[in-house]
Amino acid sequence: MSPFALVVAIAVLSALVRFAVALHVRTPIIYPDEYLYTALSRGIDHGHFAQIRGGHVSYLNSSYLGPLLMAPLWLLSNLHLAYRLSQALGAVAFAASVFPAYGIARRLGISGRGAALAALVTVAVPSGVYTSMLLSEPLVYPLFLLAVYAALEAIAAPRPARQAGAIALGLVLSVAGGLQFLYFVPACLAAYLLAGASSLRGYLWRSVVIVAGVAYAVHAVEIRGFVRLDYSLGTLASWFAVNLLVFAMGAGWVVVPGGFAGVWRLGRGGDRRGRAFALLTAILLGAMLLEATVWSASGQGVYERFVFYGTPLLVIALIWAVESRALVRRDVAVVAYLAALGAAVLPVLRPLHGAVDEHAPALHALSNLSIGERPASIVWGPALVVLALLVAGYGASAGRRLIVAGAAICVALSVGASIAYIRHQPDTSVPITHAPDNSALVTWHDGDAFTLMKVLFWNPAITRVVVLGPGGGASDGYPSVAATLEPGGGLRTSTGAPVRGPFVFGPDTTVTADASPRSGLAVLPEAPSVIAFGFYNESRYLAEVGRIFAVGGDRGSSVSLLLHSPNRTTKRISVRCTDGFRRDIEVGPHPVSATIPVPRREVRSCWFALTRGAPEHVDRFYLGVKGTISGGPDRSTPPGEG
Repeated sequence: MSPFALVVAIAVLSALVRFAVALHVRTPIIYPDEYLYTALSRGIDHGHFAQIRGGHVSYLNSSYLGPLLMAPLWLLSNLHLAYRLSQALGAVAFAASVFPAYGIARRLGISGRGAALAALVTVAVPSGVYTSMLLSEPLVYPLFLLAVYAALEAIAAPRPARQAGAIALGLVLSVAGGLQFLYFVPACLAAYLLAGASSLRGYLWRSVVIVAGVAYAVHAVEIRGFVRLDYSLGTLASWFAVNLLVFAMGAGWVVVPGGFAGVWRLGRGGDRRGRAFALLTAILLGAMLLEATVWSASGQGVYERFVFYGTPLLVIALIWAVESRALVRRDVAVVAYLAALGAAVLPVLRPLHGAVDEHAPALHALSNLSIGERPASIVWGPALVVLALLVAGYGASAGRRLIVAGAAICVALSVGASIAYIRHQPDTSVPITHAPDNSALVTWHDGDAFTLMKVLFWNPAITRVVVLGPGGGASDGYPSVAATLEPGGGLRTSTGAPVRGPFVFGPDTTVTADASPRSGLAVLPEAPSVIAFGFYNESRYLAEVGRIFAVGGDRGSSVSLLLHSPNRTTKRISVRCTDGFRRDIEVGPHPVSATIPVPRREVRSCWFALTRGAPEHVDRFYLGVKGTISGGPDRSTPPGEG
């Protein structure tokens, strides 16, 4: 089989395997990203570009490539089929990254078999697990490598057409891939300037110009409030080291020392294409790590998701060094000893100690190695130290074995990441109801954003969000209608205009016509007389904080609560109403009843909160006690069950 045919086979196998894994993921995992891209896709289908419920979505908060490519798929009436086809699109696009990776390797003079091996590692990285999710990463990955290929040629053999093409591809990447790729074009320009230096003086002068330009750009970005840069140097340094360590793990670990050594030798060589590749790799990887560091320091956790794009470049550098016999023991050993030191120190210190982050598939994969309550880093930390020390001693003379071992580690981490994401995916129940078009989801400002986004993801007929009561907008951050429950029934906006149904109530809301709780999604043609937010209608748990709205009607009414503590400890639920009514309810293992009176021709709005006792951790929620709620007669017809 020819090397190119082997690359084609790798692409086909990768797409099939990744899609087979995706079939085990039944619902979005990473919120709000998957919800955001899908909502943008549906907006495009209806002629509204970069809008959700009439509100503009900034380029700074999204990637436009995913929504554009997925939009035709969401025209299908079968939601499950559209979801699976969107996953298949990601698997195919990710598999296509083997072709630019193969091309880059061949342009550096690597053999066909070596280039095919680089292509294999390109799709074996653990971040390939994102093909199971409706994210931009699988779609942008091949575009990034294609842009690197174009930039490499434009720097190695500069011609106007090549340079214009490389800049155009870089701009497309920055626009299609989102804010995170704004560094690409400046990084390529920096590599172009440095690659053309013919002396040490010229190299230093160009470096000063580049650093000054980058400093000004960073200052401009900070002024505009896009990112915060007021973190301490120690915080930034620790997060930089953590992200570098996790990147090295996801890149196959044992290939990293040889990869950096290969970049060093390529940069010192006389071949302009080799220097261009080395500079591109070093600058792009540095920019990725700095970007991940800022995101991590801002509370986003470890961000391998921003850095894995550099893995193919580092592997290509190692393969070049092996085939060129350019691996020097000292170069490999220095990086390997530093890697061993990082693997020994970082896993037992904050912020990496015990961390498992959805933006770091390698960490997710290694979380499978946990022993009891002990963090998995106790297992994988020493293992990485031993591997790094072996590379320091024998890596320079066993380059081909390093490549094979690195590929095997990537495959193992990919399998582990897939298992971890599937095992730890959120509640897989799909809240689908047959709500009519232009239905309105009724919620409150402090409602759970995850539940709201999940309901809207699976129910495209719900095109409006109505927020009941004061306090702010919808918890997903996009436009909503503020409304109040009227004494005579129905919902009205702040201007007095009636809010038309049908109304949908999520699984975190109970609406009552009798004492029987309703599960799933309730669909009502009119507003009910009692609405309890934070009162989970299927599990019967109360959230730590919730709100109850009740209509008194012409004769007045009451809301009855029947509560108990499932863990048999005494807890206190405090009820506070806006008109001054107060009640504290001591809840133990035996059911306790309480009544909230509702005056005639009034609407009583009450908060309830767990004020004593520890909450229960159920699924991903912290919840209070269990119970049922019932109220006065309801004018509405029975809801449709989701």
